[in-house]
Amino acid sequence: MAAPSPAASEGAAKLQAALLQPDAVAMVERLATRLAATDGSAADWAMLGRSAAALGRAAQARSAYERAVAKAPADASLLTEAAEALLQARDAVAAAQAEVLLARAQRADPSHLPAWLASGNAAFARGDVEGALTAWKQALRLAPPGSEVAAMLARSLQALHAPAAAGPQTRVAGTVRLAPALQAQVQPQDVVFVYARDAAGNGPPLGTVRLSARDLPASFALDVGDWQSTSGAGGAPRWVVVARVAKGGDALPQPGDLLGRSVAVGAGTRDLQVTVTDVQR
Repeated sequence: MAAPSPAASEGAAKLQAALLQPDAVAMVERLATRLAATDGSAADWAMLGRSAAALGRAAQARSAYERAVAKAPADASLLTEAAEALLQARDAVAAAQAEVLLARAQRADPSHLPAWLASGNAAFARGDVEGALTAWKQALRLAPPGSEVAAMLARSLQALHAPAAAGPQTRVAGTVRLAPALQAQVQPQDVVFVYARDAAGNGPPLGTVRLSARDLPASFALDVGDWQSTSGAGGAPRWVVVARVAKGGDALPQPGDLLGRSVAVGAGTRDLQVTVTDVQR
């Protein structure tokens, strides 16, 4: 989840276009050589960090952002950007470093929305529901009323209010697996969210569990007992189980995520099979 400004989006688009050129690697190498010789500005080092990250050079990106942050230690935007680059590494050490940077960004500018968004994403990724709730609630206070970001935050906060513990007859259980055709698009560290939705499309996701792609195929048990489904009017409630491989680790669906959906089933269903077969558009 992010809220880039139009200027930031335009800059990212220009960078992406530049990195699609045949000599992109050479361009980045020239920039790195120049900065090593001239010790450029924070903006210069941040540009190198972005470029290296876009090329998949995580170590070079991390080093460049370290230099950028050293030159602008109170720049909330830069601190947040550096933290988000660290979070892409998806390892415990980098995540801990990212959270230190995000805390610094929040102190430098308590109204910097992207820092609170990223902090919530980081907390959610490590399974800290309370931390995610705290950060996303603050982000919602800062988000422009009626904006898409505010709407996404409201949905995320609603989804994080987990239902109380329930017995087997208020659960949907089964196995989630990845279609062979999508194996090449998945990394072992990719985050997988599995949750239940009312079959009619009403209400929040329920009983969300978080897995890693390396765990697939994996079993799940989702609690649906505290939500009154409207899809079973005149009969028992019906549920659809969704499995989403979140390529960016985001709590909300993003283009490029991989999806699988079950048939509609009732609470108490066991041995449900959910296969991830589609790409989010």
